[in-house]
Amino acid sequence: MLNMIYDISCISFPWDNVDESFIKEPRRWESETIPGFMMKFGPISSIFDIVTYLALYFIICPMLTNGVLFHNLTDPAMQELYIAAFHTGWFIESMLSQTLVIHMLRTSKVPFKESWPSKELLTLNLLGIFFVLLIPDTSIGRIFEFEPLPLLYFGILIIIIL
Repeated sequence: MLNMIYDISCISFPWDNVDESFIKEPRRWESETIPGFMMKFGPISSIFDIVTYLALYFIICPMLTNGVLFHNLTDPAMQELYIAAFHTGWFIESMLSQTLVIHMLRTSKVPFKESWPSKELLTLNLLGIFFVLLIPDTSIGRIFEFEPLPLLYFGILIIIIL
């Protein structure tokens, strides 16, 4: 489901703005830069993931299970709640971080300060994020066993991502 929402939110890429400096002259595809790019963004992405995992496991999920960590839970219903909250948090973080990466990769300038995306791309990205944030509180969210998360999660997520 995440990939479908993300793909739909990116469908307007062909109508995105391109920085003037990028189109002044023809550019050559440089595959030699790919390993460096991977070495830079791979570890950064992993750090976001690990910090999010830690926040979910040690802070957010225990808030929903009376302060008890998963490995100490004996009630199957509480274990399911813990797992559902963890999955929900990961689902939301994935959409937000993927969308942020789009805006970092589409320009060599500072996104949203020095270079703005097209209205179409920005609108679809925001709609995708909005939809993902709403899903846990809907019947669709219940089908996928998502759990509404405390507001603290979103504060922590903003700190992690930004």
